[in-house]
Amino acid sequence: EAGAEKAEAGAEKAEAGAEKAEAGGAKAEKAEAEASADAEAPAGGKAEPEKPQESPEAALQRQVDELEGKLRESKNKLLLTLASFENLKKEFAKERENRRKAATTNFARRVLDIYLEFDQMATQSAPVEGSEAGGPRIALYEGITLTQALYKSMLENFNVEKFEPQLGESVVSRRHEEAGEVDNAEIPARSIAEVLEPGWQLGEQILRRARVKVARSGPATPPPP
Repeated sequence: EAGAEKAEAGAEKAEAGAEKAEAGGAKAEKAEAEASADAEAPAGGKAEPEKPQESPEAALQRQVDELEGKLRESKNKLLLTLASFENLKKEFAKERENRRKAATTNFARRVLDIYLEFDQMATQSAPVEGSEAGGPRIALYEGITLTQALYKSMLENFNVEKFEPQLGESVVSRRHEEAGEVDNAEIPARSIAEVLEPGWQLGEQILRRARVKVARSGPATPPPP
């Protein structure tokens, strides 16, 4: 009986030791958890608060706003590109028109020079009274006048026009070439008193100035228009 009591007492001691060991293990786990928490905590010693989670509606609205911003930016870039393209197109069209006008003017001026040469040749080769019909002089004159008519037709197709200044008209250097002076008291001084050769123009472009003589004396010349 005494042995049984000793055995029971030993079991109770063993059970108490086990409880102590279990308690010690729990304390060790707690200490380890606290150490781990301290290591993960920021330098200030306080853990950062968790950010509130974005709702699906807010996330969708944010994406829509971003897309609208990109769309406005793309639209502005497109408008700037189109404006730049239109400006370049206008510049190219203007430059092309200027080149066309310059080429037309130069060609019309060359045709006019040839026409005036044939006009002078026609005057010099005009048949005199008593010339034999069908003779070489008549044939030459007919050839010259036919060629002259061809160039005259070309000038008309280009809308080249002849202009003749009026007597008493003021001299304009862009349209008139002074070739001397004459005495004429009936018209203002320094105004056109005699027309030697008519002028030629293509629209507003002067191809050849009219050759004129001006009055040496007379009333005061009115100002040019």
